[in-house]
Amino acid sequence: QYTTNEDFIVFSEEEKEVRLDKIGDIILNPLQIDINNRKIITKIYQEMIQDSLDCRQEQMSGLMTQMERFIIDACESSDYPLTYDTNPNMVELLKLFNVRVDNSDMDLQSRIIAYVKLAHRVLNTSLFIFVNIKSFFSDEVLDMILQSLHYENVNILLIERNETPCL
Repeated sequence: QYTTNEDFIVFSEEEKEVRLDKIGDIILNPLQIDINNRKIITKIYQEMIQDSLDCRQEQMSGLMTQMERFIIDACESSDYPLTYDTNPNMVELLKLFNVRVDNSDMDLQSRIIAYVKLAHRVLNTSLFIFVNIKSFFSDEVLDMILQSLHYENVNILLIERNETPCL
């Protein structure tokens, strides 16, 4: 249903039908969670650009002017007939510096919590479906993860291959 759009279960919010791929995320393997996936980074870039336009317009203008001067000097001192774009895109600048969420010192449970919080806040994902997550964590660690996510006010659905006691 998530990938084929065939409706087996109807999801609704405030009596309006919604598609699972718009409100939910299925996590089959927590080891493959990518906090810096394209959708999250794109939304973060959009927020950063809007923030720059709202609060840092002068600073942004000065930076662009300095960068353009540098490029003009570099092109003029070259032996080749060079040209450049006069209005670089802010997204290109963010990509140039590889702006991303720092997850270098996160363990698996912290990465799961951070991913769910980010996806909820940035992408408005409200349902997270974990498949066989109990095979990755002890009940105590999983309970701690679920408690942390409870404070984020998201819906969590655990699907397990074996019947286990409820947490």
